[in-house]
Amino acid sequence: MSSFHTEKTDKEMLKILEKLDNAGVYKVYYSVDKNTGKIKYNLKLAKSYLKYFIRTKTDQAIYDIVIKTYPLQISYFLRKYDYARACVTENARCGIISLYFIKKYLDYRLTEYNYFSQKIEEILFNFTERNCSFYDLVEFTKECFENHGVSDDFYNELLNYIMTYMFLYYIDD
Repeated sequence: MSSFHTEKTDKEMLKILEKLDNAGVYKVYYSVDKNTGKIKYNLKLAKSYLKYFIRTKTDQAIYDIVIKTYPLQISYFLRKYDYARACVTENARCGIISLYFIKKYLDYRLTEYNYFSQKIEEILFNFTERNCSFYDLVEFTKECFENHGVSDDFYNELLNYIMTYMFLYYIDD
């Protein structure tokens, strides 16, 4: 089960964060108070890095959506597309949340029927129903971001921002 399904102590969360740090895939921006052992997540730093890596107009548009999104909106999206709890890791939740942002961008950008927005819904439904693998979800996500002009640097930093965001707001449904 994901660490987000049950209440965890700071000590337990720190183990999860260290595991993510050691894997080298995501960077969660946090610090630990030496006296109390309390974890402090630094979303401001994550946001500044995200802004720093804006390279395209699409990056900027997605950044604008990201900074205006509330935790409740993301929780609702996860409930809608992960009702069967297919996301058993933070990685999977991060992938689904990144698709939330690109879907919002596509829905805002195109007023007519949007093929890619529909494809996002289909793959999320298939993932939740366990009709496609996490690997398929990741490959689709990368392709979707690439096809819509999102720079690699921004995409990677978006995933770091999302991970920091998830830990800060302890997103669970």
